Amino acid sequence: MKYLLVFIISFLLGGISFSYILGMLFKHVDIRTMGSKNAGATNAYRSFGLKIGLLSLVGDMAKAIISVYIGKYLLGMNGAVFAMIIVVLSHMYSYILGFKGGKGVASAGGSLLIIDWRIFLIVISIFIVVFLITKIVSISSITAAASVPFVVLGFYGMSNPFMFIGLTFVVVMIIYKHKSNIIRLKNGEEKKLI
Repeated sequence: MKYLLVFIISFLLGGISFSYILGMLFKHVDIRTMGSKNAGATNAYRSFGLKIGLLSLVGDMAKAIISVYIGKYLLGMNGAVFAMIIVVLSHMYSYILGFKGGKGVASAGGSLLIIDWRIFLIVISIFIVVFLITKIVSISSITAAASVPFVVLGFYGMSNPFMFIGLTFVVVMIIYKHKSNIIRLKNGEEKKLI
């Protein structure tokens, strides 16, 4: 029953697309018609400006923080990982957007903050370093995401297989959702953020 509750909460919160809602509310524009057409914080920043971009980022992180905190409170670490999987997938395949959505990076980041703040700090540091070098969000996101399984192994080894497998699954999904970015990176067409 607790897993069902965590599933429902994470699914409902995850599907809330802040970039879409804020774009419609303040700009009366569907973000899926703008820029990269991705319903995420980076495209919100590029399309609508810093304010909506930051609000989208905070919203996407907050919904994951709430979901994973509830999962951890009710079911411990496995509940937290379960909540992360559901909230990130629900963000990627939002019921609000006809089961399409963003790439899950901000929601995954918020999830990691609750699962283990040490992992979050290392992964966000990797993101920042790569971004400072490249100025490209996608390659920073992919690199940071790819580091997660190794950081988890460093802290936990295989003491919790569900944690390792669950987080690795989320990483694979994030990289998969960046497939169009990977093609642009290969072709030298990916835009810098600043």
